[in-house]
Amino acid sequence: MIELKGKTVFIWSNSCTRRNTHIEILKPFFFKNGWSITKNHKKADLIICGTCALNKYFEEISIRHIIKFQNEKKKDSNLIVGGCLPIINKNQLNKVFNGFTFGSRDTEKLDRFLSARFSISDLPISFILPKYAFNISDLCYLLQGAFHSYIFYKTFYKNCVFIEVSTGCSEKCSYCGIKYATGNIIKSVKEAEVLKEFKDKLKQGYKKFVLEADNLGDYGKDIDTNITNLLEKILKIDGKFYLALKSINPNFLENKKLKKLLSSDRICKIDIHLQSGSNKILKKMRRNYTSEFFVKTIKELKKRNPKLLIFSDVIIGFPGESEEDFRKTVDIIDKANLDIVNISPYSDRPNTESSYMPNHIPEKVIKKRSTYLYKHIIFRRLKTLLINQ
Repeated sequence: MIELKGKTVFIWSNSCTRRNTHIEILKPFFFKNGWSITKNHKKADLIICGTCALNKYFEEISIRHIIKFQNEKKKDSNLIVGGCLPIINKNQLNKVFNGFTFGSRDTEKLDRFLSARFSISDLPISFILPKYAFNISDLCYLLQGAFHSYIFYKTFYKNCVFIEVSTGCSEKCSYCGIKYATGNIIKSVKEAEVLKEFKDKLKQGYKKFVLEADNLGDYGKDIDTNITNLLEKILKIDGKFYLALKSINPNFLENKKLKKLLSSDRICKIDIHLQSGSNKILKKMRRNYTSEFFVKTIKELKKRNPKLLIFSDVIIGFPGESEEDFRKTVDIIDKANLDIVNISPYSDRPNTESSYMPNHIPEKVIKKRSTYLYKHIIFRRLKTLLINQ
């Protein structure tokens, strides 16, 4: 248990949207336990630092903030480090911090750390995002000229209901360190509980919803159902609402019924991860689909639901990626006509299969390819805008 002289908490996070959900949920936890939240870490009795270790870039940001908070906090205040870093790269964390930590799967540790009267496990499965703050993702959209995507985020995510339907991922991607933080054991929320939360928030006047999970395709594997069944029941609910899905791997879209459901005009956005346009690299990544299937699926979804925004991700510089492999990624992005592409330069994550693979790409080459892809997407988008004028 942590000894505290006051009950003012500062909460910071540079985590991904998924992990930000867990950080946001901490706010009502602290409120219900009699805490007040401050925006000034120098005045806080307790600092919660939500970290990201998706890649080396975000890990370094996390480390810098941990050092900053330790140096600038009050003498008698405490720092707790959460998120993925304590699980994915504990050795790196230990170089700068040796205090209390919790991971994405064990936020309940805070109950013990703080002798909480109201447990984290008693919190609802959803949270409301009152406003959308500018972050690094927005910079990505603006750099790509994806102004419609930026506007979508600024408007859609304000007063939006995020419902976490499951945790854990069964995929075995060779580069992924996040799986060590989230685990491969699927824990799904019962359909009845999700539907009740959805209907309750709809009655309260909310009209924008996000269904999120570590992998929506895994939803229900542990409770004898699936995301198709859940989505079908949600879309049958009376009332005006809009729904975003975050996120799903392409191989789960082989389900014809699921693709048909995604044609609903109530569904406005979905995240579908490409990662590479080269089938050779996809195989090394242990991604269970081909680039041809990805393009065919995206085109089919767009044809059925022209207003559907499709966001995706690619990893540039995976070990063994040749210039030809990179060109294939560029070509697939063009063919799929994705609304936004999150470009992630490859970096090794501890204990992942890809970190032991031969033929690592020099950082200089990865940076060059990533920069080229950003410029290519911008020029393609500008060209499309000019043609459509």
